Amino acid sequence: MYIFSLIEKITNELNLKKDIKDITIVDNIKFYLNKNKVIKIIKETNKENLTKEEKYIANLELSKYTLIDYILENNYKDNLLISLYFILGNAIFIDSTHFDAIVSEQQIFKLINDCIINNLSILINHSELYKFYNYFLIDSWIKTIIKKPIKKEDYYKISKLCKSDQDIRWKKYKYIWKKYNDTCLELRDYLYLIRDFYKDKKIKIVGCYSLGKNLYNLYNFYLESHLGLKVDIPKIEKWALKELDRLDRLMKDKLFIIDPTIDKTKSNVEIIKEIAKDQKYKSKEEFINHHKELIKKYEDIYLNRLNFKEYKNVNLIVFDDKDLAGGYYFDEVFYLNAANWKDTYKYTCESLILHETTPGHHLQVHPVKYVDQPNSLLYAYFGSIVNGFSEGWGLFSEKLGMNQTTWDKIGQLEYEIFRTLRIIVDIRIHYRGYKPKEMIKYMKKYLSLSNNEIESEVYRYVCLPGQAVAYKIGNHIFEIIIKNKGIKNLMDPKALEIYKELIHNGSMPLKFLLEKYNINQSELFN
Repeated sequence: MYIFSLIEKITNELNLKKDIKDITIVDNIKFYLNKNKVIKIIKETNKENLTKEEKYIANLELSKYTLIDYILENNYKDNLLISLYFILGNAIFIDSTHFDAIVSEQQIFKLINDCIINNLSILINHSELYKFYNYFLIDSWIKTIIKKPIKKEDYYKISKLCKSDQDIRWKKYKYIWKKYNDTCLELRDYLYLIRDFYKDKKIKIVGCYSLGKNLYNLYNFYLESHLGLKVDIPKIEKWALKELDRLDRLMKDKLFIIDPTIDKTKSNVEIIKEIAKDQKYKSKEEFINHHKELIKKYEDIYLNRLNFKEYKNVNLIVFDDKDLAGGYYFDEVFYLNAANWKDTYKYTCESLILHETTPGHHLQVHPVKYVDQPNSLLYAYFGSIVNGFSEGWGLFSEKLGMNQTTWDKIGQLEYEIFRTLRIIVDIRIHYRGYKPKEMIKYMKKYLSLSNNEIESEVYRYVCLPGQAVAYKIGNHIFEIIIKNKGIKNLMDPKALEIYKELIHNGSMPLKFLLEKYNINQSELFN
């Protein structure tokens, strides 16, 4: 008798796509909405028939913290409606299977709203979980929930369909956008009630720490869910603080190369503000063109010269949203946020391109559709478990630039300082009980990002415990893999072959990456 794998059982019972190339945003949302059913399937499955990877995920999913996470997961920084907006807010996706799936399963709008409203109701009526958030976070959700639709001319300009088919698509889009917008309005009305609930509750400490000792291990659960690895929190915090000091000193050395007259008693942020005036963009057009040039530069280097494999070209979509970060990668598309172009330094651009496109996410994430790996479907649905790998690779890729200026190196160091701060701030909010305003002030000492960007980042950490830690820890493990091979130059041909192997084998929980490369976890953060 044929024994179904765990993910095969789940996709069968939930009627989800089984070919990874066919998975749409609707499949991912349906998987999320049926969390209780997923847990039931796992409970009823004979664990002896599971692979080690499936057993690991099954044990995490059966944790008592899984349903708490389910209640808290939708928030103004990351919710199911934002997932839909990635499709409905970008012209390139109107002609995609993602859009077709939304049109075919329009009931998804009501299901999403019912889910979010039900969870918010549980939050304030049946538990102490409301302490995870505060008035500011709910008010921020209300202010950011309404989004702008695509402009007709933008769609017609980008679409490759014939005029009549474009007209049909656009008519469908207008109808679907109205349903989406009505859903956002309905949720916003409910959020006003939630905001009233919070109005008189003076909650200053938010996140996992606010929930008290009974839920003390919730943060450990979040960390493992994003890393695929159990970690010693005080140990990685101590390590991150030492890393921050090391990187800060390296940054000062690089700034001294730019200008030997700098006052070394000043912070790096102060020095940058004094000497980097020529690193600001003169126009939005210059900002966009610079990113386009760098995308082409690294395509030429990695695809043409170094023979890395690409299955489809990366697309670039430029958008404006001051509430979102500078860039994202999703489904072979790099989204460049031009909202803060006036506050962006040119020297950070190269690291962003390396991270999001080539040799970063585009070369590492998108091949999963085309390379037949045994756990690809499993990780496609249980996606957060490989954040440590995918985001770690993104950060590691920032070190793989070529023909760079000293300013480019400064940009790479600033981004790594940024990811190191993420560990410290995430831990201090969720494990130590620091207030967001304290952490905003702390980050400003080390980063030249705008106030809005830093504030947005800190509240992202509040809403998404553990996710921001994944970047630097995953990067650290990739560095150790190369170091253990005796390779000192990251662009050594031997190193390049390892990178190709890592990309080809696909993302995995960091626990299994350590096993594959015979790395002792106890030595990781010494």
